[in-house]
Amino acid sequence: MVSAQVPPVTVGRAGSGPGEFLDPGSLAIAGDRLYVADVGNLRLQTLTLDGRLQRVARLPGVAVMGRVSIDARGGFLVPTIGLEGVLAQRYDSLGQPTGGFGTPLDSVPRMANPRLTKEQLIGGIVPPLFRNGVLAVAEPDGDVWLVLNGEGRLERFSPDGTRVLSVPLGAREMASVLREAVDSARATLDDAGGTY
Repeated sequence: MVSAQVPPVTVGRAGSGPGEFLDPGSLAIAGDRLYVADVGNLRLQTLTLDGRLQRVARLPGVAVMGRVSIDARGGFLVPTIGLEGVLAQRYDSLGQPTGGFGTPLDSVPRMANPRLTKEQLIGGIVPPLFRNGVLAVAEPDGDVWLVLNGEGRLERFSPDGTRVLSVPLGAREMASVLREAVDSARATLDDAGGTY
């Protein structure tokens, strides 16, 4: 069997207009559509495979906090650091919220204080911002995986938001990650400004 070669297609360019991108964070191909999470412009752009713009949906402001995961229907999953009452929020392809996943482990202030965060790390405390930080991945069957970075745990949720699995990650690996974060905080503590 011989497979046909498909020539590469250039899609968009840098900018903020239709079909332009500022920090495209993730993409997915489903059927004859290309979905691009354009985090710099806070939008999800739907294009044909040859690059013609079909639709634009707004990404929520929290999308700048982490990787946006796009599902096979053009919906997307956004980590929220707990600001929406969940750890990750699912949206349909039009940008409407359709469900949340995970329970926040700590209260996160609306304004972050980088110096306080670094001092907490150096003092052996996992800051609330880190405890609620997740990598969220949408599965084709509607299930959602969350990697709870600060807790060292992997969780799986059914489409209705029910947690069906929780597995701790290796302690040795997590200790190494924490040590690296503490070393970085120590090295840059004097550079930390006020809130942002």
